[in-house]
Amino acid sequence: MKLISWNVNGIRACAGKGFMDFFQETDADIFCIQETKMQEGQLSLELEGYYQYWNYAVKKGYSGTAVFTKKEPLSVTYGLGIEEHDKEGRVITAEMDDFYLVTVYTPNSQSELRRLEYRMEWERDFLQQQSQGVDIEFGNFLEIYYKDMDVRLRENTMYTKRYIIDLKIKPYFEKKILSEITVADVRAWQNELLTYKDKNGKGYSPTYLKTVNCQLTAIFNYAMRYYNLQDNPCRKAGAIGKSKGEPKDFWMQEEFNAFLETVSDKPETRMAFLLLYWTGMRIGELLALTYNDINLEEKTISINKSYQRLKGKDMITQPKTPKSIRVITMPDFLAEEFREYCSHLYGIMKKERLFRFTKSHMEHCMATGIERSGVKRIRLHDLRHSHASMLVDMGVAPLEIAERLGHETVSYTHLTLPTKLEV
Repeated sequence: MKLISWNVNGIRACAGKGFMDFFQETDADIFCIQETKMQEGQLSLELEGYYQYWNYAVKKGYSGTAVFTKKEPLSVTYGLGIEEHDKEGRVITAEMDDFYLVTVYTPNSQSELRRLEYRMEWERDFLQQQSQGVDIEFGNFLEIYYKDMDVRLRENTMYTKRYIIDLKIKPYFEKKILSEITVADVRAWQNELLTYKDKNGKGYSPTYLKTVNCQLTAIFNYAMRYYNLQDNPCRKAGAIGKSKGEPKDFWMQEEFNAFLETVSDKPETRMAFLLLYWTGMRIGELLALTYNDINLEEKTISINKSYQRLKGKDMITQPKTPKSIRVITMPDFLAEEFREYCSHLYGIMKKERLFRFTKSHMEHCMATGIERSGVKRIRLHDLRHSHASMLVDMGVAPLEIAERLGHETVSYTHLTLPTKLEV
């Protein structure tokens, strides 16, 4: 097998100075070039019989690598999976049948070694990543994990995952070598969570502890499955917290009506609460509704999207699960209430959101209304549980309830129903 590697110092200039003649003459099985100094679309090389793989730098006219190979690789990856390193197009890794091919253009230390510290940091991370093992700092492995999960999870799900990990897991484990993290390390971390108290002397809830611990378990499971980590120390350390929270709270209709009186002077907010209680939709589904989604003649609401507020920006995303895409029927009185409400909407476009406030606005109104009405305190999401309990009381079958709520399975519907009304 013939392999060639060439630092071309700008492929566009090189192409005009005999590059193609040399390329054809050498007839290499694999031909690697570095310092391409070009962006996608700036040059087209007709290399018959070769597969081409390019890694471009974000900065124009800077760095960049490429691989040309007669045999198609099993897989190709670009960069190190570490964001701060992967803007310069320096690494391409091709998995062949019985070896890995890596073409690299390392960072320059620059004059007077101004960039030496970064150069050495880059090299350490490169060597760790190329080992394809787990002798890598936990923080660096996190970047690999995030990069993979970013394309597989919904944006809001990934945002929540990153938030929990970066806040409660990364600071403790960041500089530890992944393969050297022990059961004792995990137990010590768990104990910090278990003994935490805020300024009011309150610790983390059991469900939150469970959630955080599961995130760490998931990272180790990922390392075992894809990077040959031998064991998951989180499993041996044991679980903390509990998966089920307190029994689900809900409002009877009388309690809801008492609360509703407290927002009677806010038509938009009142309508939003009516929809949540009498349809069981999620708050994100409610806030994503447009006039286009409402059919007042057939008394139906189409659920086909969800609203999220992420990083200060309004985001319309896909619903939580495929089963979340559904059509909900409205009771006659609710359809009439909605018709009356819509009659006062002037100039609203069919694709414009009907409710322009946020989840935090609804939570604030709910907290204030509970205090004024004297009804028991529940969460905003518990209006969904209230709707489910009402359906159970009416004798609706679990399968129908699951479909109306947009649950993936009937078993999940059983788990989310209030304990005293579980079917």
